[in-house]
Amino acid sequence: MARNRTTFPPGKGTGWGGPARGPGAGPKFEKFMEGNQTEHPAGDDYRERRQKRRELRAAGAERLQQLKDHLADLALNAEHEATQVSATVAWLNREEGMPAQTNKNLNVDVISGLPLDQQRAIAAALDALPDDAGDDAGGAAPQHH
Repeated sequence: MARNRTTFPPGKGTGWGGPARGPGAGPKFEKFMEGNQTEHPAGDDYRERRQKRRELRAAGAERLQQLKDHLADLALNAEHEATQVSATVAWLNREEGMPAQTNKNLNVDVISGLPLDQQRAIAAALDALPDDAGDDAGGAAPQHH
């Protein structure tokens, strides 16, 4: 039984990148200790932006609920039936989600379901057809000299 062998790129040592070469050139950090202060690098600006995002998110959720309520009102109380139907569909799509789309493959492969001897007979019959048998005009193929 054959085994699959994984080949690795040639390395410079025992591991992928070779032996350790010491600490990197990044910034030096102190070890975390219980009394250390931790703060975001952006300072108070970060907190303000975060609070603004929360406010915008809350306002967006409130506006979304207003729009859903308006659609529900249109669905129940609109003057025209077409408006009621389209508002109902829009509201349902937002609340329940769009219905799942399904695609049916209507291509049929009859040949592969036949026994092998019948498949060979069909292939031989197709090979025996003259070259111009598939011409839509029904006549002979044009002669080029």
